[in-house]
Amino acid sequence: MLRVGLVGLGRIARTFLSLRTAEDDAHWQVVGVLKRNVAAGDKADFPVVNTLAEIGALAPDLLIDFTGPSALNAYGADLLRLADVWTVGAAALVSTALERDLREVAGQTGHRLRLLPGAIGGLDALSAMAVDPDSTVSILACTASNPVASGVIDDARSVVGRSRGVNVIATAAFASRGLDRTPVDHVAVGDGEQRRFAIEADGAYGSFRVCIDPVTDAERGTMLVAASAIAALRNGYRPIWVG
Repeated sequence: MLRVGLVGLGRIARTFLSLRTAEDDAHWQVVGVLKRNVAAGDKADFPVVNTLAEIGALAPDLLIDFTGPSALNAYGADLLRLADVWTVGAAALVSTALERDLREVAGQTGHRLRLLPGAIGGLDALSAMAVDPDSTVSILACTASNPVASGVIDDARSVVGRSRGVNVIATAAFASRGLDRTPVDHVAVGDGEQRRFAIEADGAYGSFRVCIDPVTDAERGTMLVAASAIAALRNGYRPIWVG
């Protein structure tokens, strides 16, 4: 039985919990959640704690971070000292110091940080295309995350660093050329307008296109993000899996 600890108990984490099935419960269990500023209304069928020591005492095999970049920014590599970490907060890795610390702790502990796909797909094909050193990759992100200049192409590190944590851009960049070598066209959309993420890659292996218009619900958040964690956990216990 895989022991799973959560980081964060917001909309996406609660959607994740609601997607569990009896098959999931037979293979993994949530042993607790790490949450800053625990409130009296934070009710769950497992402990809700607010320190690394407390979540570590629950002996998780895996921590799934649903806070965006907040947890990695707050706890740094100390989170990875406790267990393997899966996160939807790739934007935190715009910090070269944090990335260096994470790599150092991974080498010391054997724990690994996994960037979940969240609201984007096709990252396995994108990584395969990037095996060709001459392939080209570009990302289009239409979000309400305050781009400095819509339609101006810049590298992923610059775009993510000046925006409100565009995790999808950072994740796709890590799957391809890295934050400094992946060009991004970051376009502003108004409140209530549909967000869109598109990736294009071309090279000797062929051409690749993926475009996703994620649904964000007022109560459940971006549901595809929660579902990506469920899918990853199911791949861990199923005898036949894709990816």
